[in-house]
Amino acid sequence: MRSTYSDTEVHEELCCLKPMYGTTKGEDILKAFTDYFENRGVDIGKIFAITTDDAPAMVGKNKGFTEMVEDKIGHPILKLHYIVHQENLCAKISSFDLNKVITTVTKEVNFLVAHSSLTHRQFQAFLEEVDSVYKDIHLHYSLRWLSCGKVLERSVECFDEIQIFLSEKGQDYPELEDRGWIEKLMFFSDITKHLNDLSLLLQGAGKTVMDLYDTWKAFVAKLAVYSTDIKTGSFRYFKNLKNLSLVVQARIRV
Repeated sequence: MRSTYSDTEVHEELCCLKPMYGTTKGEDILKAFTDYFENRGVDIGKIFAITTDDAPAMVGKNKGFTEMVEDKIGHPILKLHYIVHQENLCAKISSFDLNKVITTVTKEVNFLVAHSSLTHRQFQAFLEEVDSVYKDIHLHYSLRWLSCGKVLERSVECFDEIQIFLSEKGQDYPELEDRGWIEKLMFFSDITKHLNDLSLLLQGAGKTVMDLYDTWKAFVAKLAVYSTDIKTGSFRYFKNLKNLSLVVQARIRV
């Protein structure tokens, strides 16, 4: 990807999309990279920064792509971590308890959607029969953190329906009766919604590094507000936790 500048705009162009055949080691990536630019007479010695994910082939200390680029062009470069991928990694490194939540939800969803086509059709028919807002739920793809948020959101919206259907199928999930686990599910659903909103804001064409930095800084500032919101129990920014709190309060009054 390269950018061209005018007085007021930044324009991005996709230089190339190269398939990798065989191995994808750092040296393989370097060869594909240098061959492309050298064949077009582009001086890669002018490179001053490279943005990658954290794959060993890209950032390995000895044979990573970025290290070998430095060796080839003969001067240090600025190595940046792809900001959206970095945010996704931070989201994944959540507490053990929250990881247990997504593990259980994934098992439930796999049974409802991927276990068998018959079970999936029966679950869809059940949702239709009870006039559920949704007619199906998403699968969770571990490589796409955005899908985690969608799965959690749909699981919360269809919580009662999922609980009834799993019980009818003889599937034992004691977590669905555990108030502590349910609270974590609601919190996890709410916080991943905020994280996914951030991910979407960080994506898109025409955004400079300063735009992304400002977006990230604004989100960091919000974290303090979210923390206070949780501590005070107002849940202004945590819709699912607030709804659960209202249900619990109503049951106590009854």
